[in-house]
Amino acid sequence: EKPKRTLKAHQSAGLASWRANGRRGILAFVTGAGKTFTALDGIREALSLGEVPVVVVPDRLLFKQWQDELEPVAARAGARILKAGADHSAWRPLLGTFTAPGGEPRMVLATVQTARSEEFRTRLRGGPHLLLVADEVHRLGSRENRALLDDALFGARLGLSATPERAGDPEGTALLLGWFGGVLEPRYSLADAIRDGNLTRYFYNSHRVELTAAEADEWRAITRKIGRARAAAGDLQSGERTPGIDMLLFQRARIVKQAQAKVPLAVEVLREHYERGHRWIVYCDDRRQLDDVRAAFKAAGIDSMAYYADMPADRDATLQWFRDLGGVVVAIKCLDEGVDIPEIDHALILASSKNPREYIQRRGRVLRKSPGKVHAHIHDAVVVPPPAAPGSPDEGPDPITAGELARAVEFALGAANSGAEVDVARIAIAAGLHWQDLFSVGVEDDDDDA
Repeated sequence: EKPKRTLKAHQSAGLASWRANGRRGILAFVTGAGKTFTALDGIREALSLGEVPVVVVPDRLLFKQWQDELEPVAARAGARILKAGADHSAWRPLLGTFTAPGGEPRMVLATVQTARSEEFRTRLRGGPHLLLVADEVHRLGSRENRALLDDALFGARLGLSATPERAGDPEGTALLLGWFGGVLEPRYSLADAIRDGNLTRYFYNSHRVELTAAEADEWRAITRKIGRARAAAGDLQSGERTPGIDMLLFQRARIVKQAQAKVPLAVEVLREHYERGHRWIVYCDDRRQLDDVRAAFKAAGIDSMAYYADMPADRDATLQWFRDLGGVVVAIKCLDEGVDIPEIDHALILASSKNPREYIQRRGRVLRKSPGKVHAHIHDAVVVPPPAAPGSPDEGPDPITAGELARAVEFALGAANSGAEVDVARIAIAAGLHWQDLFSVGVEDDDDDA
């Protein structure tokens, strides 16, 4: 039997703030600092008060993890769990009576895709007796998910997110924070967690990646098209774009994400640093890049496993093998939110979105505590595209370059190796950017991996 876990100081303080705030608010704890465990205490309290907790999660991976956490809580409280979404469809005739006031202890676990649906919301017996617990709560600020933010449906509410503010979406952020009752004190940062020994120290190595001559030419050509499109569009407000400009920006971003030099860099990094017993995760942009990287690893004599949303093999079996024996997993985005593999000790980031949340979560994956794990290592491929030609319509800080460097700055500032900051500063200077200006760069991404 597992030893009984007790709340740590920051977790107890967060719940005390939640209660003082009328049992409303968002816990902003860095990835790996125990948001789920803290929320379970709030759920136990709700059951003791005769409330019905409704736990909403963004995808089926987190659904399974929450199910595993909730079942012992339910067993001790004599409560039943109604599951909705993630291939569970028997909830429809049961949801109304299950969420009615009074009766025996019970709770609901649902994916956000199911919970936001009109069918779910109209069957729900809403009222002050329902507690909403929203994991990765930033997701509820998107236009599709806001339907859940309804005072008629829930009384007490608890949001969980390492980064509750939605990047580049002040409207969604304001709506979310307003409905949940704000971010609770204390926030618990990466520095706090490393200081308290709740996350491992890490070393950060940035690797500058150059575009090939052909990629640089394509970059410049698309940049000229963006300039012409902006000129043709006339008076655009700051940050405003047309669908045509968006498509060009997307095409240009693909050049960075798919830079050819990333594949040989991956081989070089693994050859130099991989040792038997390590657990590496290599983040790729898409299936094509994943396949290219795995083929290059195979040619170099490096065994690897693939991990992505619709892979034909059993994803859970892959992760279990990885946990037990170590090795190299080459993954796409679906390993980001909430997946708990504390044994990971090395990461190589070959591709990242412009959403700061993504790379912050990826760092959190690697810093979780695990027996025998003393510290972690993060390697990061940072692409600096060619600067715009002087006087060109698109001259100025390029958002992709700024996004790449914002990630590098964030990682360098938290790293144990002081030289990491110097390395990133050099890359920023070469790109003509002041690295202190890169802290608020980013765009929200509400893709669902259900």
